[in-house]
Amino acid sequence: MLSTTDTSRRRRSASLGLRWLVCSCALQLVTVRAHAQGQPQAQLTTVVLCDPNDPALSARVDGQVGDLALRLVVVQTERGRAMDAVQARALAVSHAARASVWLVALPDGGYDISVLDVVSGALQMRQVPAAHKGELLASSATYEAVALLVRAELRALLAVSAVGQAQGEPRAAAVSGRDSRSGADDAAGSPAASSAETARQAETLGVDRSVDRSKEEPSSATGATPDAEREASRATMADAASASDAARAQALRSWAAAGWQLSAPSTHYLANGIDAQLGVQLQRWRFGAAVTLGLPTTLSDSRSIVRLQRQTFALSGAFRVLQHGRCVVWLRALAEVMRFGRQTHVRDPALQATPDADLMSAALAADIALDLRLWRALGLELSLGLDLVPWAPRLSYQIGAQREERAQLGFVQPRASLGVLLGF
Repeated sequence: MLSTTDTSRRRRSASLGLRWLVCSCALQLVTVRAHAQGQPQAQLTTVVLCDPNDPALSARVDGQVGDLALRLVVVQTERGRAMDAVQARALAVSHAARASVWLVALPDGGYDISVLDVVSGALQMRQVPAAHKGELLASSATYEAVALLVRAELRALLAVSAVGQAQGEPRAAAVSGRDSRSGADDAAGSPAASSAETARQAETLGVDRSVDRSKEEPSSATGATPDAEREASRATMADAASASDAARAQALRSWAAAGWQLSAPSTHYLANGIDAQLGVQLQRWRFGAAVTLGLPTTLSDSRSIVRLQRQTFALSGAFRVLQHGRCVVWLRALAEVMRFGRQTHVRDPALQATPDADLMSAALAADIALDLRLWRALGLELSLGLDLVPWAPRLSYQIGAQREERAQLGFVQPRASLGVLLGF
């Protein structure tokens, strides 16, 4: 059995141990916080976006550059006032920004994009054409193309800046050493001094309106080599070439086609007529409705003359299997309703003509279509396919109790069509 003295000693030891643990944790926390405050924090490059007075466009640009190591500042500008490089540079300098971006809306719905690097003085200018008026969500496709191009330009600017910083570290260290010997560390590290230095660089350098970075000399401000700038320019051009197509591929757009169709319901019967299609396209899928207005075709022998007119209505769905340059290949499936209009005139007095009738049949079809773009959204479409007609009409003579087969329309009916396509 423990005495009162032993119990008191044990309690005193436990209390001292708990106090030591709490003090150790507090000391470690203070040490970690002090170390974190002493570490230099990664600074984000500031970029000024002159407000295009279109909240949807500003939001789209902000969303595209959100994952880049930069801080986008949207600056209100005077509505209706044209922006130029001098004003854009002044805005960037006033916000201690590395670059300035401004967008100019074109009368046809497109945009001019300008990106000014305040430090090197390079001005990059791009243009996004307006989406075709027949497309659904055309403005959304244009906004997406603009945002992608701005992202490409800023990514190239950050890449050149990163190379310049890596190569400029020894030179920066030497400058820092000279500043410390002169006792100017605090002044050089202050935001006001940094802003003034940026302003002096901008006033000294001026604006270079060249678009190709690969032709520029290495910048003394960034220290970037021609190889680094060439790689950044190549990446920018690749993004610029695909930005418009990528945005258009994500948009829902309409299309239409009109042409001539030729089909072979039987070995003795060729049907032809006007084919018209209308539908929508979303990425690699295309859906539409088609109507074929066939011209009357005459089948004649020594007994009778039969006039047949083949007309169809179809709903289709197609999948893009190949795209190379101006050529696009589609695989398409169709569900059809066919109408065969029949008119009969007899030559043999012993026969009696049957009344005129419309013979109906459902059908399924599959074809392959080749689209060739000629100019902008205008192109040609060639398709080859097969119609499966389970209830194709049968033409026969009824002589007494006997039935004599005259012509049988095939279960499989090949067809081909050539037309003009609007809406690539």
